Amino acid sequence: MRKRVSIFWVSTLAATAAWVPGCGLLLGVDADRPLDPGDGGNLQADTSTSSNPGDGSTPDGKGGSGDGNVDPPRDGGDPGHDGGTCAEGTHRVGSACVANEILTAGTKQTCRIKPDGYVLCWGDSAAGQQRIPNTTFKQISSSGLHICGARTDGLASCWGSDGQGQSTPPPGTTAQLAASGLYHSCSILAEGPRTGTAVCWGSNYYQQAEPKGGIFAQLTAGARHTCGLRPTGAVECWGNNDSGRATPPSDSFLQISAGTDHTCGVRTDGTLRCWGDPGNDRLAAPAGTFQQVVAGSAHGCALAMDGRITCWGDNGAGQASPPSGTFRQIAAGDRHTCALRADGTGTCWGDNADKQAPQIMP
Repeated sequence: MRKRVSIFWVSTLAATAAWVPGCGLLLGVDADRPLDPGDGGNLQADTSTSSNPGDGSTPDGKGGSGDGNVDPPRDGGDPGHDGGTCAEGTHRVGSACVANEILTAGTKQTCRIKPDGYVLCWGDSAAGQQRIPNTTFKQISSSGLHICGARTDGLASCWGSDGQGQSTPPPGTTAQLAASGLYHSCSILAEGPRTGTAVCWGSNYYQQAEPKGGIFAQLTAGARHTCGLRPTGAVECWGNNDSGRATPPSDSFLQISAGTDHTCGVRTDGTLRCWGDPGNDRLAAPAGTFQQVVAGSAHGCALAMDGRITCWGDNGAGQASPPSGTFRQIAAGDRHTCALRADGTGTCWGDNADKQAPQIMP
């Protein structure tokens, strides 16, 4: 597999948005909230698409998300839905080539795709979060205590907690991109007559696993809601709508990231917009223009155009107190955050009770 170059690139939609890398996916839930009482959306799959057939464990927290490396645009890659081409490791939103997610954080674990395409995870593994499939991936997404990803062979694969079928994709499910919610997961199909449409599995108690029809460029899953980004930049959400978390604004976006009860996005002009539960000031996104945004359980962080990180919201474990320096990618978990530098090294901050947030990233 060709080694990815750690350079972010996006075709210009607006002059201030020329460096948006986008594809943040975050997920989560409050630890004191009960397991969804019904799943309604559980689907079975053969073991070839899941390294963990089901451990029956119950996640006790939230999840997280991040972004990945992007190669400079070249011929090949994602053809996009408007006839353009994007480099391998990116996907298209409007006329922009946006990065796939290669760094992701869940409740008690963090994972990254290495340059050779294989996945490395650290932190808690009680639910099988480190039982990683022995194959290569182009994108990964973590929430709660499980991880899903789009493999380089085109299939969706998940591992970790599977108590409600969230780590068991339907047999043969393909994936351009995957999104992990607390007890559900979704994929943008990569092949067949439904290419570009979404499919979900796992808990469906709040209809969070009943995607809307049509083509999507990115998906992001929260605790009990899911949002999808259309190739046009419009956002549509479904599932639980308490506090308006599934009622997105009519703005045009390049990247979105769902937290436990809220969602944030980078608009096409590089500014931020958040909606949903306002608790802990999690909707208080800063002014300015940004490359990427990630939503944690009750905090958020954004990567500025100059590579510096700004965070807001809950800071009880230090998850909203980023280090100085410049970075290329960020991922927000339940109460921790991680970031990658241009040279591939990284660091984390916040809750490290399960070694999910080491100061020196593996």
